[in-house]
Amino acid sequence: MSVVRQEIDERAGGVTTRAVVIAFVLLTVLSVAAFYESLLWRVDWSFTSSVPAVAQFNVLVLLAAAMALPVFARRGLTRRELLTIYSILLVSAPIVSLGILYWMLPKSIVVYYLARANPAWETTLLPHIPVWFAPSDPAAVEGFFIGRASVPWLLWVTPMAAWLSFAVALFIATSCLLSLLQRQWIQHERLSYPMAQIPLETIVHDGSSAGGRGRLAANKALWIGAGISFALTFLSALSVRIPSVPEVPLTPLIIARQNVGPLAGLGAFEPYLFPWLFALAYLIPKELSFSCWFFWLVRLGLTVAAIAAGHEPQDPEEWFGDPSFPAPYFQGTGALLALGIWGLWTARKHLGRVLRVVL
Repeated sequence: MSVVRQEIDERAGGVTTRAVVIAFVLLTVLSVAAFYESLLWRVDWSFTSSVPAVAQFNVLVLLAAAMALPVFARRGLTRRELLTIYSILLVSAPIVSLGILYWMLPKSIVVYYLARANPAWETTLLPHIPVWFAPSDPAAVEGFFIGRASVPWLLWVTPMAAWLSFAVALFIATSCLLSLLQRQWIQHERLSYPMAQIPLETIVHDGSSAGGRGRLAANKALWIGAGISFALTFLSALSVRIPSVPEVPLTPLIIARQNVGPLAGLGAFEPYLFPWLFALAYLIPKELSFSCWFFWLVRLGLTVAAIAAGHEPQDPEEWFGDPSFPAPYFQGTGALLALGIWGLWTARKHLGRVLRVVL
């Protein structure tokens, strides 16, 4: 029976009306949850603000498990529909998180709000900002930051259309770049994509799971681990809102920050013991994991050396925008450029073949 179901799923398309509707309903729920968690409750802006970016896998697991319920036994979602839902959430959920949307909207309009305290901006800065950049009406600007006002949707139509066109163009350009390089990465370099195996294992059947559940969704150990992870994270976040709830120390302070001397370059040592971070570290290749912590230690060593050489003591995070040695953010930019150039060089033969086909 499972084999027949798999053959039917293979022939059926995944982009169905119900799959798209479910994806956008889940995206709306994630958007509201991210708003309350990140902006109103301010539980943790460093990691849990990316809840939408990591929640789509949990949603997919729950959907795959729901297919085993009797009510969905005959009308359950197909594997391709589940992948469609996952793909929509994978692309859209990070956009509505704190890292993108909640930064982009205030950044576009804040210049008109701050201009009230800087009258010189009226002649030096504001005339150079395009009219489509953001609403400039004083009432709309004040209402955006002060609140207690209705949203002037008509004033936001042009700015949102302009920024949406940029987002669409960026998405298309990125998709085209991935299409050009996917053969090089998958077939020639044989890169592994462990993060992609999780949703596939969630929906792929092995013929032994009843009710159409995938191998991973039918695994009891997965649900035990997910329950423990949820309980620890939930209690840690709840203790911030309700002090009477015992706190789960997921960010314990091991070494306090030193204010003087070269050891100030180490900063405070507070390991982030979030379960989902351990899960991500387990999935990524060992070489990448090694690079993360090794170069983090190199950065701390350079910071300590700079302070020992006479630089003002400060945390590694306070070096942002400072071009003096060790200039970690400038080094990071250079590393990204070097990796990009190296990636293009290793793919030169493949890109040459692509260019010949195009011409």
